[in-house]
Formats: sequence, structure tokens, C-alpha cells
Amino acid sequence: MYKVSTLKRFVTHKGVKAATLLLAITLAACGGGSSGNPSSVTNSAATPSGASDASTPTPSANASFFDSIFLDGSGAGYYQFGANLRPGSSTPLATGRTRFFVTGESDLNFSRSIDIILGAYGSDLDYGYITAEGLFTSRNPNPSDIGTYSKIFQRLAQGYQLGMRGTSTALYEVTLTVQDVAGQPVSDVVRREEAVGNGLRSLLSSDGAIMPAGSQTYVQSGKVLVQHITFDETNSVTGPSSGSLEQMQASVGGTIQTLGGYRYLIGNGSQSVYVEYNGTLHDGWLYNAGDVRDAMPSGYNKIAADFLAAEEKKVGL
Repeated sequence: MYKVSTLKRFVTHKGVKAATLLLAITLAACGGGSSGNPSSVTNSAATPSGASDASTPTPSANASFFDSIFLDGSGAGYYQFGANLRPGSSTPLATGRTRFFVTGESDLNFSRSIDIILGAYGSDLDYGYITAEGLFTSRNPNPSDIGTYSKIFQRLAQGYQLGMRGTSTALYEVTLTVQDVAGQPVSDVVRREEAVGNGLRSLLSSDGAIMPAGSQTYVQSGKVLVQHITFDETNSVTGPSSGSLEQMQASVGGTIQTLGGYRYLIGNGSQSVYVEYNGTLHDGWLYNAGDVRDAMPSGYNKIAADFLAAEEKKVGL
């Protein structure tokens, strides 16, 4: 089992120096919106071309834990925070949060409600997921794998299995550990947040306010079930060696391989990759079955998320 720190996926880093194969998936999302206006996103769009998805989730005796968090109207709520960052830094230009929820057992995917906290926050990015079955794309809120074309494969006793619509199996299994953070300083809570690019640490790392009664966080750990590559479709690699995988290989070394009909360059002893997509190169990350993604963004229940959003507003940008 290989432990994969996915922390790098949540740090904005536009542009990649050709001398390194370090992962640099850019999470400085573009777009905007009017401050204070939430937007709801239901995942009812058609399945991407070439994919089929006629299955429905099987009712599970394990749904009680899942529903106690995610079920709209009765669950405690599940929120993740995000930020648009200044290029090359961890300083937010805008911040927001996304609520993920389901309305019933038959839901194939999470619905989303996005709240703008500060500035003209734009949350969504286009991500590619390459498996042995091919390429699957999804428009996701930063920094999450839950998006337009993600799919809940199974509700579990302490989490769920997530994949993409059109894939035959889930990509990874999420375990959620509930932590009671009531009475703790905000600074202590946000310092444990793994998504360093979502604005919480930057804005609230010195905040001594005390979290209110009922505040909970959800720590995520993801066990990879199927080998796959994730990459940011929106931003391509630039530089003198970015014309082709062969040019990049000549500059930095590594091995060119293929997965699902798509070529990628991987360095020796590393799982960061360059993916060839639509004639350009993109930064990506290779996950192998059995890997554990141990640096995923935290979730927050409604009580905690409301309080942290209010604290962000007090600090400002």
C-alpha cells in the first residue's frame, strides 16, 4: 500500500518548470458571481459522450451514517471551503464554500449549493479522470472530486464509494472520521485542514474565536480502488519543453506510458505525471489501486461551516 499525499492537488501553482515532475494542478478557478448569492447545482446533465450509466444505487443498511450527514433537510450538513488564489501564492482573492447533499437513497450523485463568502468567488474547474476504460470528465468545485459527472457507487458504514458516471466501478472509497471541535479555537481547527489552498489557513490561522456547540469536522481518507490519473483540463503546461511528451521527456527524463488510450510521462519513483490531452500537456497525478489518499480536504457540518464563514467575513481580504 502506497500512501499518497494529495496535498499538492490543493495548492495553486500556475506554470511548471521543465526541470521537475512535481505535481502542480492549478486550483485558481476562474469565473465570478455576485457576493452573497448562493447557487444550487443539481447533477442532472447528460452523461458524457461514449459513457453509459443506467444503474441505480442499491439501498443499503449502512445508509444511516451517510444520511445523518448528507441528507437534505435532516442531516448535519457537509461543507467544503474553497478559494481563488493570487497567482503563485496562497493569498485568497475570493473565498466560498460548497454544500454537498442528497435528497434520497435513489440519488446517483451529490447535488451542490455554492455560497460566495468574499470577493467574486468562482469555484468550478474541469477535471479529467483516465482509467483503463478511457477518459471521463467532470466539472468540479475546487478542491473536490465531487462534480457534475461524479457518481456515488455505494453508501458505506463510515463513508461512501465515489467514481465517475460511465465507469464500471468506483475509483476510490472515502472514509469519514467525525471530530467534535466545539470549544476549540478556530486557529486550531483550520490548522488541521489539509487543503492549504482553500483560504481557511491563510485567513483564520490566528483567529482565537471559539467554535460553537455542535461544531463538527469530517476528516477524509480515500483508499484507491482502481488505477487512474486525474488532471486539470483547463490549464496546460507552458515552456520550451511543453510541445510534446517526447520533448518533455528529453528535458526531465521519465517514461512514456499509456492508460485508457491516453499517453502520459511519469518520473522514476514519482506519481506526478504529464498527460497528453487535446494536443497539449497537462499536470496530473497517477493513483494506483491500494494507494491511500491521506491529505484530502476536510468537511464541516452546518454549525461549523456557518461560524467559519462568518469569521472569514470579519477578517476580509
